[in-house]
Amino acid sequence: MFNAVGECATARGAAKASAPYVVASNANRTIEDIAAERRGAPQWFQLYYWPNRGEVEALMDRAAAAGFSALVLTVDAPTGGWSPRAAREQHEPSPDILNINMPGSPMARTFYHPDFAGKVLYPATWRELEWLGKRSPMPVIVKGVLRADDVVRCAECGARAVIVSNHGGRHLDTTVTKAAAIGEVAAALAGKAEVYVDGGIRRGTDILKALALGARAVLIGRPVLWGLSVQGADGVAAVIEHLRVELVRAMQLSGTASLRDIGPDLIAAN
Repeated sequence: MFNAVGECATARGAAKASAPYVVASNANRTIEDIAAERRGAPQWFQLYYWPNRGEVEALMDRAAAAGFSALVLTVDAPTGGWSPRAAREQHEPSPDILNINMPGSPMARTFYHPDFAGKVLYPATWRELEWLGKRSPMPVIVKGVLRADDVVRCAECGARAVIVSNHGGRHLDTTVTKAAAIGEVAAALAGKAEVYVDGGIRRGTDILKALALGARAVLIGRPVLWGLSVQGADGVAAVIEHLRVELVRAMQLSGTASLRDIGPDLIAAN
């Protein structure tokens, strides 16, 4: 929808910026075509859990064979959020834009379209995570957690990392912010699993604050789409490089010489 070659351009731009790329389950390009753009940059695969476990296994093995190095399980959608505007104004893509890696390669739709019903298993439970941790040929990362007790259990189920996320704040009104949750999560997981954060990262100072609060890394989404829609792969690389430059400047101006020096003492209490 944003570029003629879709995720292939995003993968190319991420590789140019030496940044890992997380490929969505509902991507419009094949796993193999996206993998061909990897160069030396890691690629992870984001998984929604299908009702048919055999299809999940086949997709995992296919991603592993294509060289993906981690599996990201999204767990914060036991049901979809609600957007009256999106429900009223149904997205109607071109018929040739398909969720090509999903079972049956359905036409690309949003959650609000009736044709999307039944395509994803709601919810993914602890049972699925335990099974995934044992079955996945790649390390498992859990995306969409905000509580310390939940992340500890994720680690006990085999997760190697968690992504602190509230789904961009667009699923559940008045949910806790990521910034309020990172510190507690990081403390609970010390030595057990890595902590990442996503949603709302728009400036280098946002990255600095996330790292100071205990995150190991951040993930970005919408800014990549802005770069992609304007200048394709080069636009993606430019967005990532812009954030890197802003982070370095923020570190210099706050007196932090290296990433190891970034700590909670940089954050002023309210």
